[in-house]
Amino acid sequence: MDPVVDPLEERYERVTEDAAAQDHVALPGGSETILVVEDDDSVRRLVQRLLASRGYAVRSAESGAAALRLVEASDA
Repeated sequence: MDPVVDPLEERYERVTEDAAAQDHVALPGGSETILVVEDDDSVRRLVQRLLASRGYAVRSAESGAAALRLVEASDA
């Protein structure tokens, strides 16, 4: 069985490969933690990968309620 290809992730791969091929492209990065809240699983995974590749620590949630639980748990 062929693996399922997510068109959004496939496009992300092409864009990042194109950007990497251009030496003059300098994308910002950081060491902060970012909370991504997105109900679309494909978009959430894509944003996580992009941010993580730039050095950010990434937490994610599929809803506002789930995000609040993550924040409350990290404050405990």
